[in-house]
Amino acid sequence: IEHIMPDYELYGIDYSIGFTSRGCIRRCPFCIVPRKEGRIREHSPFHEFVHPEHKKILLLDNNFLASPNRINKLNYLISHSYRVSFNQGLDIRLVNERLAGLLADVKSQDLRFRFKRYYFAWDFMSYSQSVFQGILKLIEAGIKPRHLMFYILVGFNTTFEEDLYRVYKLIQIGCEPFIMKYNNINEKKLNALAKWVNRRYFKVVDWHDFKWNKW
Repeated sequence: IEHIMPDYELYGIDYSIGFTSRGCIRRCPFCIVPRKEGRIREHSPFHEFVHPEHKKILLLDNNFLASPNRINKLNYLISHSYRVSFNQGLDIRLVNERLAGLLADVKSQDLRFRFKRYYFAWDFMSYSQSVFQGILKLIEAGIKPRHLMFYILVGFNTTFEEDLYRVYKLIQIGCEPFIMKYNNINEKKLNALAKWVNRRYFKVVDWHDFKWNKW
């Protein structure tokens, strides 16, 4: 049933939704994907779920850039001028010069297809250098930092200082941070950080001037 074209008229949407791959090459301890889906593998070609009349695609691949067929798929998206949202995020650690160039040519947009957006994640401090290198490659390929959004995992295995470091580093580069609380953890300071970042208060007030402890 996963390989049948959805009846999009049931939902009243003008974009297609699907997976071109399932699984992931990573084994992040906070993530259930490897246990549910296993290692990375190809799943569906575009023609199985992309409606002929649609020019927008919401991709749900858990690690699109780890797909063995990623080059061909990116070229397909480019050649057909599809507007695509990599909603689940792309793996910044896999970005090289060739992939950066292809991503720059893809019409990558946000979830609602309103503006240019590339989604990535910076979950662990251990791969900070890979984040910086990946961002540099994307910028060199012509992608503006403001079009890069990074999910920042907090409340799992990082200190608050490390959480704040990642936020400030991305802001300094010109990227857009977005706080993701592990398991929706309810901790006052992390709640405040999420509000300061996700509601874009950081654009008008510094964290140290943000009166979070007055709530």
